[in-house]
Amino acid sequence: MCVSKCTARKVNSMDIEIRQCLTKAETLRDTDALKAAYTLIKDVTKGKSAADARSLCPELYVVCAEQAIQLGCPEVGKDCLMMYFESGPAANQFLSRAYLCQGQLTSPVTFGSVVDVEKAMLYFLKAIEISKEQPRYHFLVFNASVLYFQMIQPLLRPGFRQHLVSSLAQVVKALEEIGEADHRWRAQLMLLVPIAAASKAVLILLCFSIHAINKTEKNKAGSDAECFPV
Repeated sequence: MCVSKCTARKVNSMDIEIRQCLTKAETLRDTDALKAAYTLIKDVTKGKSAADARSLCPELYVVCAEQAIQLGCPEVGKDCLMMYFESGPAANQFLSRAYLCQGQLTSPVTFGSVVDVEKAMLYFLKAIEISKEQPRYHFLVFNASVLYFQMIQPLLRPGFRQHLVSSLAQVVKALEEIGEADHRWRAQLMLLVPIAAASKAVLILLCFSIHAINKTEKNKAGSDAECFPV
C-alpha cells in the first residue's frame, strides 16, 4: 500500500490509527480492520473530532476505497470516494487512483448497455490524463489501461466495437507518450484500434446503404402510384 506523507499537516494519533487499520486490512485481508478504518474516517469527516479533521490526509479516503474494492465492500468504497471528492483534492496520484476506484465501482457487473460501460470508461481516461503528466505517476497509466481493457470486454463483440474507437486511441496514445516498456501490451491494444475503426466504418456504410435502399423504394413507390392511379 502506497501512502505518502501528508505535507504541511500534523499527523496525529487518529491518522496513525487509521493507517494501522488499513495496513492490517491489506496485509491480512481483514474486513473488520477495513470497517474500523472507515468508521474512524467517517467520525473525523463528520466533525466528531475537529482537531483530527484538520490533520486528516485526504489520501486516506482513497487508500480506504482501494482496500474496500479489494475486500468486496463496494459501499464503503463509494462513500470514501464521495468524502474524498468533497474535500476538493489536488490533481496528484491520489486523484488518479480515486478515478481508477470510481471506474471499477461504476463498471457494470453484467453488460446492460453501452452507456453504462462508457460511463466507467470515462473515469479510467481521466486517470490516464492526470497520470501521464508526471513521470512518477506513469505506472498509473499502465494500471488504468489494464482496468480499461478488462472493463471493455463486452464491447469487443461484433456490433459494439465501434464504440471503442476514440477511447482505445486515447489509451494507446498515452502509453506511447509515456514510453511504456511493455511493448507486447501496447501492441495488443494497438491491434484493437483498426478492428474497432473497421466496425465503425462498416456500420456507417450499412447506414448509408439502408438509407439509399429506403430512398430508392420510396421513389419507386411514388413512380408506381403515378402509373397506376387509384
